[in-house]
Amino acid sequence: MTAKKTPDVVSSREDDYSDMLDQPDVSLVERPGASEPYEKVFQRRLARRQFLKGSAGVAAGVAVGGALVPEQADAFWWSWWRRRFSRRDDTLRFSPIEGSNADRIIVPYGYTQDIVIRWGDSINRHYPDLDTDEIENGALLAPGAGEAQANQFGYNCDAVEFYPLIPRTGISSTGFVCCNHEYTQPEMKYPGWPLFGEQILDPDSNEIRPATSEETAARIRDFVIEHPEAVKVELAAHGISVVRVRRRRGRWSYRKGSRFNRRITAETPIEISGPAAGHPLLQTYGDPTGTVVKGTLNNCAGGQTPWGTYLSAEENVDQYFGNFAAFSERASTDEELNVLDAHARLPLPRGQSNRGWEYVETRFDVDVEPNEALRFGWVVEVDPYNPHTPAKKRTAIGRFKHECATTILAKDNRCVVYSGDDARMEYVFKFVSKDSYDPHAPRSKAMDLLDEGTLYAARFNEDGSGEWLPLIFGTGRLLPEFGFDSQAEVLIKARKAADLLGATPMDRPEDVEANPKSKKVYVALTNNTRRQNTDAAGTRIFQGREVNTFPEPANPRGPNRFGHIMEITEANDDNAAEHFTWEIFLLAGDPETTVGSYFTSIDDVTANINIAGNTAPGQEDVYYAGWDDPSQVAPIGSPDNISFDNDGNLWIITDGSQPRGTNNGGFAVPTEGPNRGKLRQFMSGPIDCEVCGGEFTPDNRTLFLNIQHPGGRFASFGNPTLEQPSSFWPDSSVDGGSKKQPRPSLVAIKNGRYGWGRVGE
Repeated sequence: MTAKKTPDVVSSREDDYSDMLDQPDVSLVERPGASEPYEKVFQRRLARRQFLKGSAGVAAGVAVGGALVPEQADAFWWSWWRRRFSRRDDTLRFSPIEGSNADRIIVPYGYTQDIVIRWGDSINRHYPDLDTDEIENGALLAPGAGEAQANQFGYNCDAVEFYPLIPRTGISSTGFVCCNHEYTQPEMKYPGWPLFGEQILDPDSNEIRPATSEETAARIRDFVIEHPEAVKVELAAHGISVVRVRRRRGRWSYRKGSRFNRRITAETPIEISGPAAGHPLLQTYGDPTGTVVKGTLNNCAGGQTPWGTYLSAEENVDQYFGNFAAFSERASTDEELNVLDAHARLPLPRGQSNRGWEYVETRFDVDVEPNEALRFGWVVEVDPYNPHTPAKKRTAIGRFKHECATTILAKDNRCVVYSGDDARMEYVFKFVSKDSYDPHAPRSKAMDLLDEGTLYAARFNEDGSGEWLPLIFGTGRLLPEFGFDSQAEVLIKARKAADLLGATPMDRPEDVEANPKSKKVYVALTNNTRRQNTDAAGTRIFQGREVNTFPEPANPRGPNRFGHIMEITEANDDNAAEHFTWEIFLLAGDPETTVGSYFTSIDDVTANINIAGNTAPGQEDVYYAGWDDPSQVAPIGSPDNISFDNDGNLWIITDGSQPRGTNNGGFAVPTEGPNRGKLRQFMSGPIDCEVCGGEFTPDNRTLFLNIQHPGGRFASFGNPTLEQPSSFWPDSSVDGGSKKQPRPSLVAIKNGRYGWGRVGE
């Protein structure tokens, strides 16, 4: 058996920068955006691409060939050589990789990777690291395991954001990372955990979920009652980690003893702020004030504010609560009926939850605490620079299944927060703060900026135009006769409010990001296999309401197996605008498909929509922003997280089916210039993992990614199990070595051994 590898831990004295944390920022510069109408830019872009492709043969004659560079040359010198002498069609000049099924991370030649921190690594010097060799022996069921997990890096890391050591500066070699921990997999952690059955369609939400027979449910109940420590571990493994990191001698590691290290779990007190704070719908027996909630759950993607705080998005919070049927059957008072109305568009499991927490922690029993679930599904703001500042749930941004909370400053410096509502046939939202951010003021002045403002839902019109519909109490149908008595209820029932205003149901809107250079907004729509293309009038029940499921221009495929990405241009390039134009940027799939078409014109993508029996495109058709050579682009499916480098290139991280059956990975594509749409694969993850995050350091020399649930075979009956995972990453692999338990981990990818080059070069 090989020795366990652990990240480097730096034990030197913690530097004190507390006197610098409240200084004004003089480094932020507003980047100019495009000023031409969107349609003219698009037409000129296509024409220019054709011209440059016609001259490609001439340019290739001066391009640098591989023979000019020694095979083992450092990637830094190679990237310098290419920058100096090669054509500048775009700034992505890495050697693309092929998709893979290997149980390891694969990156382009010349790139290196560090495992920064793994699930169970302690962030507090007074607690030990998790010993994965003892998991099969029940180590996580022993007394004290929950307390230890609350001081260790959590499970299934998702979003990651990097913060320079001194806030609002460009320091890139040392600082903090904030990581979400979305959910846990008890079947991968506890010997004897009852396995779920096969995946079935949940009639309440119209989502695919594990089937739990009465026998399995009873076994889960008995297990958690017999092993209450498991529930403590589960609660502690959720939430957020704030960890001090630094690059030393070219390698990234974390500092175990940093006083800034912090865990926010499902038990940590969190303030509720904004318009919904204190509302009766958020009051419980445990918190009659409705202003303090225990913990945060199902934290998926996130974001970073201009003043240097972390925004963590609560997503699939419904899965943790059970016994809703008992409450709904007895509800009779006006107050109880209003609670039912608040739950109607984010339905809860009617019977026992798949985790059984309600048998140990009664706040997860809806019949006992019918309002507790309404206190989840928000955006949580955390200050990584001050571990003593409580986290806050910002209710002004609305309650739904937040996939992200990404920010950009509008022209008048108001803060704009974009979010996707990650469920089939749900909406794209944005929040615009009431007041502007002053980069020259102390950052403390911005700490409550997100408590006042306007929440909008998007409507995508068939002609390529769109509106942001303001969710404001007293306007339109947001009135008492439709179930709203205040702005607080509009925000608590944000999905219902968006329904009444006519927002557009989308194909699982996940990450939403604004390009810092062009200000254009990109929406990752992961997939929607429940959308159909046979009945133009066909409807289905989704998340508590009936929706037409036939394709339309903004969601042009049915079924949409591999997803797509949308590009939004805000009016006047102002992210606070209430109008926009849009187009499909990418229809994911296999560019060399033999059963579909490779489109090079946006007109082909939107043709014949809503004509029964004559829909285009089909589920195997693909489109890469007009790029006309399918042999030069990579297959991609299920786009999930997206981000941008300093040059405005779009980086796409996947979660789900890939067209050629390979592992999930990371991809990069220019959004402007002659190579717009030329998508290349940059990395491939381990077996059965989801790749998450996609965060660059300010100098673009490190890309942070999270590897979530390696070895998790969700769709197979009886799998995964603790004894037979499909992956042993990162401490081993299925290809050899000792078989260590798989561990979700944070990874740093660098260009060259010491990370001197920029990622993407």
